[in-house]
Amino acid sequence: GQEVRRKLGLGDTFLAIYAGTHGIAQGLDTVLRAAQLLQDRPDIHILFVGDGPCKAELVALKQKLSLPNVTMLDAQPRDTIPAFLSAADIALVPLRRLKLFEDALPSKIFDAWACECPVVLSMEGEARRVLERANAGIFVPPESPQAMAQAIRSLSEAPERCREYGRCGRRFVKQHYSRQAQAQQLTRLLEEISD
Repeated sequence: GQEVRRKLGLGDTFLAIYAGTHGIAQGLDTVLRAAQLLQDRPDIHILFVGDGPCKAELVALKQKLSLPNVTMLDAQPRDTIPAFLSAADIALVPLRRLKLFEDALPSKIFDAWACECPVVLSMEGEARRVLERANAGIFVPPESPQAMAQAIRSLSEAPERCREYGRCGRRFVKQHYSRQAQAQQLTRLLEEISD
């Protein structure tokens, strides 16, 4: 993580990352508008990593809003993403406010937690329930730049709480979503079926 920060010249800023598809479903304009609300905090930086059908318009919006606190990188090899997540203080996981997404459980939540990176989640439904069960981040209402900016600001001012969310996330992933945990669940299920 430190190497990523060094290469990007981010120093010890509080770093929020979005790593993934830049598509319609994610509503990443909300993140850029949150960044606009955080311009009074030069110690907070937002990093986008990825590509997708909305990338060009997001780059244009970043330029239009004049956001020096945002860096946008192209898609990176999958095996480098843990280094980016380890460099970050929090991971942003937004989706638009649609009933369709209420059963969604984005894998990027578990990627972040595996790297002890807490999550600011902006989606209702199953993902929110898992977040609250894990106690590994903060929920904010979808498509609310104000709520997202406030969550980022709040976590930047509470480093120990942020670290604790990260530890909780890693512990939760190991207990419930690691290959070992899932193999044990499958074994129990097969034993129940065979009885």
